[in-house]
Amino acid sequence: MKIKTLLLATALFLPLTTFAKTVTVVVPATASGNFGFPTDNAVTPMVKAITVTKATTIRIFYISGNWSGSSLLPLSDANGQNAFPGRDYGVYYQPPLFEANGVTGVESRNIMALIGAFIPKTLVDDPEFTPMDGTKKSNGVGIMPDKLFFIGSDNTIQTTGAGTLYLGVNDMTASDNSGALTIKITTP
Repeated sequence: MKIKTLLLATALFLPLTTFAKTVTVVVPATASGNFGFPTDNAVTPMVKAITVTKATTIRIFYISGNWSGSSLLPLSDANGQNAFPGRDYGVYYQPPLFEANGVTGVESRNIMALIGAFIPKTLVDDPEFTPMDGTKKSNGVGIMPDKLFFIGSDNTIQTTGAGTLYLGVNDMTASDNSGALTIKITTP
């Protein structure tokens, strides 16, 4: 009788339990998604990190690795760097996070930082969707710059529904980049 009661209690409890999910992804230094200006076309789409089926909290944090934007820049981690302190990019250069905020002509900050975009399921499910800058695609089915956000070495986001988190690098000319970061993503 005790075994039947224990099995029944267990069966009733399991459907109410939610289990944490943890994934680890590698983000190459070329994964800029073609954001920013000017860009080169030899870039990698942003990396699919995790898909959630409902509103939830997602924690993203840097585990290891380094990457570099060119031979002119030192290696950096997920926080990136202030590439050329005191020098602004002018109107001709716009890293992805600057594009996201409609900013040009300011001092370079967080160059080569880890960035992300959470995209709703309805857009991700579109057969034309790719995790690239939607403003540069002829069909416009991609990630819009205003969806980009800074992650750095540790960040937590709250989603409003089902969707997918994509990760990338805050650099506009990523074809000459090298290295990769290993990132851990958890949900409750």
